[in-house]
Amino acid sequence: MDKARESFAWSHQIIEGYWRDRVADVSSRSDEERARAKREGVHYYTRADLASGRPELNEEHARIARFEVLLSEPDLFRAEVLNAIAAVRAELKLPPADAEIR
Repeated sequence: MDKARESFAWSHQIIEGYWRDRVADVSSRSDEERARAKREGVHYYTRADLASGRPELNEEHARIARFEVLLSEPDLFRAEVLNAIAAVRAELKLPPADAEIR
């Protein structure tokens, strides 16, 4: 479980690293430089990109947090796995796992 906790912490750090890199990219360039690059077909992050990108990163944090909860709660984890199996079985048009074989 310690390895899983380390992996989750590392995942959160990676996400925040993306954010820091984006913020640094925006602050390191002038509007004129971005406009010139755009004319040449190059896209640099803008403040608008930051505004639209943060919610996406927050969703990634939430997804990781959900996995943290699943691994800390065996009953939730089991239910999640069984639901995933049932969904795939239904998609493949297979009978339910507890169906009688005749």
